[in-house]
Amino acid sequence: MTDFSTTPIYKQLENLFTRKILTREWLPGTRIPSERQLSERYQVNRLTVAKAINILAKQGLLTKKGRSGTFVNKESEDKNIRFDIDFSNNLKGKGLKHTLMNEGINIKTEVINSSTFSNIPYIAQKLDISNNDKIFGLYRLRLIKDEPFALELSYLPKKIFANIDTVDFRHVSLYDYMNSMGHSVISFDKQINIIKANKMKAKLFKININDNLYKIQYISKDYDNNLVEYTESYLLPTKIHLNFNITYK
Repeated sequence: MTDFSTTPIYKQLENLFTRKILTREWLPGTRIPSERQLSERYQVNRLTVAKAINILAKQGLLTKKGRSGTFVNKESEDKNIRFDIDFSNNLKGKGLKHTLMNEGINIKTEVINSSTFSNIPYIAQKLDISNNDKIFGLYRLRLIKDEPFALELSYLPKKIFANIDTVDFRHVSLYDYMNSMGHSVISFDKQINIIKANKMKAKLFKININDNLYKIQYISKDYDNNLVEYTESYLLPTKIHLNFNITYK
């Protein structure tokens, strides 16, 4: 394994092994290659491989079983509700809540905070508005059986949704509200990454700092091609499978 970046080798291995687990190249319940085999495959010191594996074991992605080897954790169905999100459907006009309710999964929404602000260049650029334009921020935690599985940070241009701060989003879907205002979402631009949980997110999800999270960024447009939403959604990999349909043209 050759990488000329400044990232430590054990961290590179940790990221590599995490991808293998999250993409199901290493299936739940299966034994992964031995430390010796991995050290030979990637041409690194065996202790470096062991360090990466130990980190993933502490995060709950792997379990070491002595002489039997190291196994990808298989979640117990009575402790975790796992479901798929299929991005080939594009989720037009439907938020995460509606998508899961259609699968028969009841979820609870906690509004952590909501506020109106301006002069945040990063968010303004995402929404293609000026720095002086007002932005409404909505921060929601999603739960199943009182266990958090998703954190959604949504930003909308206040000039389009003037009365948005009067809506109780504990009970009203954001997309239902957008539809009622004549700005139904018809397309998403999406970017998906794997990140490490910081202190705030670890506390909300009840996980350890630096545990893995999916980060999905949405930029949504309405029928008139207006940018109407920028959302950062953070999801627990232990409770969600992401499915992708890639078409080559």
